[in-house]
Amino acid sequence: MRGLLMMTAMTALSCAKPLPPIDPDAPTGDEELVPMVFSANGNANPTKPSLQDFWETQIDHWAVFAFDDASGWVAYGTSSSASPIQMKLRAHRDYTIYAVVNYPTSGLNALTPSGVRTPHDLTDKVSYLSDNSTSGGFMMFGSTPLTPSASNYNPTDVEGTFTPEPVSITVTRLVSRVDVTQVAVDFRDKPHLLDKLFTLKSIYLTNLYTTSRYGSDYLYDELSAASSAWYNAGGWHTSRSNLNIDALVGNTGINQSLSTYARPYAVVNSFYAYPNATPVGSDTHQMSGPWTPRCTRIVIETEMGGDTMYYQINVPEMARNHIYSVSNVVIRGVGSKDPEVIDYWEDSLDITYTIVTSEWDGTYNVSENS
Repeated sequence: MRGLLMMTAMTALSCAKPLPPIDPDAPTGDEELVPMVFSANGNANPTKPSLQDFWETQIDHWAVFAFDDASGWVAYGTSSSASPIQMKLRAHRDYTIYAVVNYPTSGLNALTPSGVRTPHDLTDKVSYLSDNSTSGGFMMFGSTPLTPSASNYNPTDVEGTFTPEPVSITVTRLVSRVDVTQVAVDFRDKPHLLDKLFTLKSIYLTNLYTTSRYGSDYLYDELSAASSAWYNAGGWHTSRSNLNIDALVGNTGINQSLSTYARPYAVVNSFYAYPNATPVGSDTHQMSGPWTPRCTRIVIETEMGGDTMYYQINVPEMARNHIYSVSNVVIRGVGSKDPEVIDYWEDSLDITYTIVTSEWDGTYNVSENS
């Protein structure tokens, strides 16, 4: 999400009174304190048409941190909603401003703003996939340089007039989004399959990183992590300590009959995952044996003639705040009996599809398997 937060030094227009004048006992000149109001543009009630748009953009709560680049001094402010955050900064000093949106407030991985002392306390902090939800919003993070100016502030004016000096910050979601737009069946090239009853049972993601840093996509030690550090490692697992993640990564209640001459399943399913840098290709067909890190997959679970069969789609290397949109999915063969072991070779075309990879604001890559 780009440009979600707009930080603006301004009068608090929503308040009945103007900002108070600067404290007469405060340092003057270059040390002058400048009142700032950091506002969220894109509030918790966006005027968008769908529930999905709401939870992808909502600001349930957020925090702003200002680090003095020279001294390391830090100020912070928080809001339990999308309301503005106020603080005072020294004029003509160079700051780096960080914004953290929808961070966890409880549990072992909670962010405690009062405990933040350095920028690394934010950029290196570990986030877990369970920190995101469709009710409390998705975690977002961003930063920008800022040098406040006191030139527009008149401390001798009893009204404490202050001319807005807009400053913007870009925040991005830590998650990636995977869309599956439709699934169809076409067995015309395999007549022996035409009469088999075929049901689309579920669509879900497997091989998911469970962690990411606030300030970067990956953790250095993740590529050698054990399977316990991954979510849905090798298939769908229903034994959870946090069932909230299931709603982010799969739809296990589809159960729709499909056939060659019927309309496709055309409901758009959107799933959310943390970035995964494991490249596609090295493990495409050999997935038995000990666990090794692997690319994230879309698994389509079906029932064909009474047998459970799976079709896999490898997702390219995933980066945060990107969309991987899978369309034109057509099942053309028998698939695999294991969600992770691909019994068929991709050039057999048991499943064909198109993947469009885009930033959340623009497309830049298209790949097909057809």
